[in-house]
Amino acid sequence: MNSYKKSIDILHRRLIRVRVFCFVLTIGVIPLFYFFGEITWHHAFIIGITFGLIVFQSFHFKYAIEQKALKNYVYHLEHKNKETALHWGRKYYAIKRLGALGIRHMNISIEDEQTISHDIRKNL
Repeated sequence: MNSYKKSIDILHRRLIRVRVFCFVLTIGVIPLFYFFGEITWHHAFIIGITFGLIVFQSFHFKYAIEQKALKNYVYHLEHKNKETALHWGRKYYAIKRLGALGIRHMNISIEDEQTISHDIRKNL
């Protein structure tokens, strides 16, 4: 259980790093568009902000849903809800392996299924 809580902490730190990275990227892209794109400051600012938001949403979305799935998985393991723990465990491992596509497709490997079963047996 401690390894999962450590993973939650790591995902939280990744979310913070994504926010900082996207802010720095946005600030850095604006002058690039202005000086090398030969456009006005207004257009460079709009393009830079849009670019930063797109990058932010793509990375932040993946880590946020992975963190939510892991938190729910750990919560249901601690509260001994076997069916919901199984559901959130499958969802967490699908998101971990497939990224954002894992939300709908719960195709997980045999090893992941065995890990979930082991966690449920150990904690219930």
